[in-house]
Amino acid sequence: MNLTSTAIKRLAMSLLLLFVIGISTLMSQTYYDRITNVQTPNVANLGVYGEIPVSPYTGTPEVSIPLYELNLKGLNFPITLSHHSGSIKPEQHVGWVGLGWTLNAGGVIYRTINGNIDELSTTSTDPYFYKQGYYFKHGLLDTDKWNNKEYLLEMAKEDQSSHKDRAPDEFSFNFLGISGKFYLSEKGKWVVQSNRPIKVEFNGKINAYPEVQLSTTNDQIPTFSGFTLIDEKGNRFLFGYERQSIEYAKPFFDQGKTAWTATSWYLTHVYLASGESVKLEYRRGPYINQLIYNYSAVMLQSKEAPWGKGGKELVRTPEWSEGIFGALIAPLYLRSITTANETIRFGLSVAKDLQTPTDVYKAYFDVHKNWKEFATCLATMGVTSAKQHPICFGLLKWMKLDSLTITSHDKSTHMGYKFLYEENRQSRLLLRTLKAIGKRTKDVELSYHFDYNRPEELPAYYSQKTDHWGYYNGRAFLGIALNYHIIKEANPAYATIGQLTRITYPTGGYTRFVFEPHTYAKNLNLLRWEGCYNEGSDKYAGGARIKEIVSSSTGKSEDEFLLHRYYYSKTRTGRSSGVCGGQFRYYYGNYKVWGYESGTWRTISVFSSCSVLPASNNSQGASVGYTDVIEENADGSYQRYHYSNFDNGHLDESFECTIQNGMETREQYAFKGQERGLLLRKQSYDSMGRLKNVETLDYEKSKQRTIMYVQ
Repeated sequence: MNLTSTAIKRLAMSLLLLFVIGISTLMSQTYYDRITNVQTPNVANLGVYGEIPVSPYTGTPEVSIPLYELNLKGLNFPITLSHHSGSIKPEQHVGWVGLGWTLNAGGVIYRTINGNIDELSTTSTDPYFYKQGYYFKHGLLDTDKWNNKEYLLEMAKEDQSSHKDRAPDEFSFNFLGISGKFYLSEKGKWVVQSNRPIKVEFNGKINAYPEVQLSTTNDQIPTFSGFTLIDEKGNRFLFGYERQSIEYAKPFFDQGKTAWTATSWYLTHVYLASGESVKLEYRRGPYINQLIYNYSAVMLQSKEAPWGKGGKELVRTPEWSEGIFGALIAPLYLRSITTANETIRFGLSVAKDLQTPTDVYKAYFDVHKNWKEFATCLATMGVTSAKQHPICFGLLKWMKLDSLTITSHDKSTHMGYKFLYEENRQSRLLLRTLKAIGKRTKDVELSYHFDYNRPEELPAYYSQKTDHWGYYNGRAFLGIALNYHIIKEANPAYATIGQLTRITYPTGGYTRFVFEPHTYAKNLNLLRWEGCYNEGSDKYAGGARIKEIVSSSTGKSEDEFLLHRYYYSKTRTGRSSGVCGGQFRYYYGNYKVWGYESGTWRTISVFSSCSVLPASNNSQGASVGYTDVIEENADGSYQRYHYSNFDNGHLDESFECTIQNGMETREQYAFKGQERGLLLRKQSYDSMGRLKNVETLDYEKSKQRTIMYVQ
């Protein structure tokens, strides 16, 4: 037997957010804070490639069409059109190239806000807001007693009279095939989590404002002007630094009382070590929104007097909250990419596809008669009567990419692509044809055609027919129900609806994709650091995984042949190797909340239609990760992949300290998702089942592994 073995070492930074739990808040309030971390569809689609890697571990196939590559020395700058099976979620509006598709051209840094924004400050010297963000207050955690219970209690009391932020925001980046995250440490240093040795520079300027100051009762808060990332070759990538390169958002139903928050910084310049440069320009599009529905109830069960300073009295009858929450977003769209030799331009128009039903807004509008208060930004756009509120919301417009053209500065090259869609108000925008411009073979235009699985069956936006993970399950939410958890279970009958099924190539041949529902045999305990347990039988999880990839070079079904078939198990007939990334809880009964004063407490019960354990993912955004996968090839040979996962030593870690012992102890933890989904071993077999090659991979952990964090 010819057996070779290779050992490969890679750097995989293992950065933990070690945090302590400070002030107790109701889950309904905590959840509403989180939904302000909303991105545009284009940023969300870019982010999904970092959150759900294209890998057998997640069951996500590589589906990418190369469009062009800039001619640069020392840097690959491809422009590709990619499809991701994990992005088919009914409540998320499609991006500018249609359902499931992403145009990879340049890149972006986007953030998740923890607590307040890191740069929180006002132009005045009001101590309640002035320099209260984590960027200014990170030194509060640079103490040996940062995780001491008494110190936590002091901070919790102090927070009743200030906005001091003790939690670093999470900045995620994705550009040119490089992805990762960075945070500001308690020492004031930027710390990076990535599989590439990326450095972060910040020029200290917090002076970015939206280019148009809209009517608002609040002062606009200045934000980070931009960031520079530097790779191992010395290439410098600048994000932001220009007004029309930063995306902003604010609470959708409170536009008149809130300031714009910077959420994303787009790649604007690349300065190569070779001396070459690339410039990217953007345009501000019409307003859009991203909404989330939540139905919640909080009820006081018992109380020990006195409750303590700052304690809110609750009655014994439930306090109900029902409605849509989310963000108004001022989005950006790529206008051009320019080098010394060529310019690439991107043509846009307004998409005439499915929109949010106006009934979604009606309940909120009926309650808030002063509609201009919660729709200030839209109301300033020429709408004068409260009766015209549907017109107001009709001013929300999503754009679509129509064309991409490449022109050399000496006029010797002119080529590009047209993007042709299925487009109507009853369904989501679907990319049907990608047509090459200036590329011809025997006078025949080169075109790609795309087919999907029953996309017309996807529900309207905010229909609430989604499972735990946000994928379509066909079950409507009808209010609080004892079987609500069952209503939110994944439904295999709907898992593959909307998925890409076929790409037909300019040559006439095609590739066909067969998807199937995700499954898992193991799940995490409620305390994520306490290990996994075995399910009695395989269970379904949200979303779909690739089952088969089939090809035909002639375009005829009788000429089809199998490219790959996947088995998500140690054996072809064994149980699933999938591990679910955690449990979901929608109701907590008899939850005890401790007050500031010694011996004071209250007991409440909480229901939320959005899980009060929101971080129930395996690796980043994947619902399931597969420890073992078999990939079978056309000639009968196959590969066995073995990945790092919860069930082989890569659990999340417990928080350091808490002054509560209720829901928060299950919600907060030190996240180690970056350690999961790493290939540990690849075994290659021939068609006779003989082992031909083994690759073993080892990983090094970075020296700085932790960031301190108080929530």
